Amino acid sequence: MSVERRGREPRKTSPSGTASGIAIRVLFLLFLVGGLDSWTGCTGISQSNSTPPAGSQISIAISPSSATLVSDGALQFSAIVGGTVQTGVTWSTSAGTISATGLLTAPTVSSATNLTVTATSAAVHGDTASASVDVTAPPSNNPTIATSSLAPAMVGTLYSESLIASGGQTPYQWSIVGGALPHGIQLGSLSGTLMGTATATGESSFTVELMDTRGKTARQDLNLLVSPASSCGPPSYACSRSDTDVIAPAVPPQLGSNPNYYGGHSGTGVVGVDPAYGNRILRVTDGNTTEPGMSFLTPSSAEGNVISYDESLFFAIDEGGVPCLFQFDHTAFATQFKGCQYDIGVGNLQFGYTAADNRAFFNYSGPNLYRFVIDPTTWAISQDPAFNNGLGYFKPDGPQCLDGQLKALGVWYVHDTALSSDDSTFIASLGIEQDKDAFIVVWNAVKGCRWMNVKTWEVSQGWNTGLANPVKIDWRSGAAPTRPGGVHNVNLDRSGVYGVLTINGTSLGNKLFWNFDTSVADDTCLKCTSHWACDFGVCFWDFQYQTTYDMRSLVIGDDAAQAEEDMDTAAALGKWDDDEHVSHANASPGVKNIYLVAWQPDTGQATISGVWSDELTGVNWDNSKRTIRFNKNWNSGYGGFGGSARCPISRQGNYALCSSDYQMYNLDKGFGNGLNQDTCDHNLLSEVRGTNGCRTDILLFELR
Repeated sequence: MSVERRGREPRKTSPSGTASGIAIRVLFLLFLVGGLDSWTGCTGISQSNSTPPAGSQISIAISPSSATLVSDGALQFSAIVGGTVQTGVTWSTSAGTISATGLLTAPTVSSATNLTVTATSAAVHGDTASASVDVTAPPSNNPTIATSSLAPAMVGTLYSESLIASGGQTPYQWSIVGGALPHGIQLGSLSGTLMGTATATGESSFTVELMDTRGKTARQDLNLLVSPASSCGPPSYACSRSDTDVIAPAVPPQLGSNPNYYGGHSGTGVVGVDPAYGNRILRVTDGNTTEPGMSFLTPSSAEGNVISYDESLFFAIDEGGVPCLFQFDHTAFATQFKGCQYDIGVGNLQFGYTAADNRAFFNYSGPNLYRFVIDPTTWAISQDPAFNNGLGYFKPDGPQCLDGQLKALGVWYVHDTALSSDDSTFIASLGIEQDKDAFIVVWNAVKGCRWMNVKTWEVSQGWNTGLANPVKIDWRSGAAPTRPGGVHNVNLDRSGVYGVLTINGTSLGNKLFWNFDTSVADDTCLKCTSHWACDFGVCFWDFQYQTTYDMRSLVIGDDAAQAEEDMDTAAALGKWDDDEHVSHANASPGVKNIYLVAWQPDTGQATISGVWSDELTGVNWDNSKRTIRFNKNWNSGYGGFGGSARCPISRQGNYALCSSDYQMYNLDKGFGNGLNQDTCDHNLLSEVRGTNGCRTDILLFELR
């Protein structure tokens, strides 16, 4: 209804209209006095502050409905009102303050408390909605050190103990401000971890100080007891057998959840012991670790360093080449899966060998080499921006290296890699395909890049010289190869001075030794043909004189006739059943630590026929010829490459990791199949999800 405004008209009188005119005027006056808001005779007029029709309800939704705030913290609330045109609310709180627009400021508290925020509708009913807020006390203004005692250390055994602190503002700086640590033990200034290998017994007293970013400090007096060395474990491994008896088990140790199968597809965390050896075996993975039926492997080369310096972290690789991180608890002899990593490159990564790189590893991701760092609190992995003199990465196709030669290939890959024991030199084979790769690239933290091209048999003129004036390889034998080659795999001696190279598709039938500071390639060791590992300037080979178990050590550059026999092979003469892979990540300068050899059937079989067959052995190269027998690796050799035993030894020499199909004395059962069932077919290719081919899992072996 609209009211039209009219002008004044002349008064008219009519004998017959006087009463009706008066009535109309009275009604009009009532209308003006009552106002439009009380008029109900016309529809469509807005009625503010009106009572909702019978049966209607007002609803209020408050957001967030619950929250947690720190002392004096602020949080914005909002409310939605339905069922009325009056959508305004009034805010209130049981503690702290809240603005007219819903901005809550928590009270100052010294201990945890709770408050209620209320929104009240402005409509006549006054409906309400509430939210619960937990208010937490702020962290202490000053840092505190919670660690008050330390686990004892042992002479000759790696010690690692992290100090616990809270409060203040991180990151912290740690230091020793009184007393002294045991010789060989150091305190990480950023990590707060006591780490190292004690060299003498006794008890040391010292004071540790923590400083936060504001300069606030905390101190704690601590004692660290160093006890005598145990006879078990490195370096002598006195608790493991070293006889030459043939050990033929009836069945393997129970490593599966289903008692009807010794392995089966399920069994993560199961620990087994073969009484013939006495060393524990931990099953790390199974068919349910990630995707059902997935297999897990160790690196393609046993010399890959996939275990951290303190032996608390390691990587396994799934059948797709994706690295998967695990944490190992030495005391509990148990692992925790920390996830598979899809953005750190493929599985040719190398953990650092030094204490400074304890939680760092090196790997190619995309076209560049990076140093990655693991945060043990969040398990996040990030690239180190300080790597390679602050550049953050090394680019092998850069102007001081291959300068576009890789880009010219279109698509190229990184295949084999290795890292020196001081973490300063990294070697990689690069190209389109293993055995066809043209390039070997070496990165050195100080010197930069050197490269070799096995198609043209050239090397870079020097370090960081790019493609300028490359030089032909100087062959020690005096005879250059007759045709181009392709890189099969690459390695380093532990010093990082020499590259040890396998080049296929050419006239070369043995390994090459390249001194990176020269253009010389030593091709004269005709017996250097087997799988191998190296110490500092020395490498270990299977010369296979009269038996497959003929491991020998040879100084790089010496004639093969000068090789030292490291095993007493009398008990194995005429035995040719096994192949081997060698690992020596436990190397230390000036010390002849054992090297680890994993043997497995060369052509596939589920039983053993002689001493050392299918075993993990520690080979001494100190002229004692004492071969330590740790365990069987339980690999059958069936199923292709996955059936071979590639078992990296840990940096401190206490453990080894093996991928195993567990079919030794357990044929067609093993660790189940790619369909996540408890049996498999050894005639099929192994580690293929969705098939009846046999799975492989990761086993952690105790070396005592």
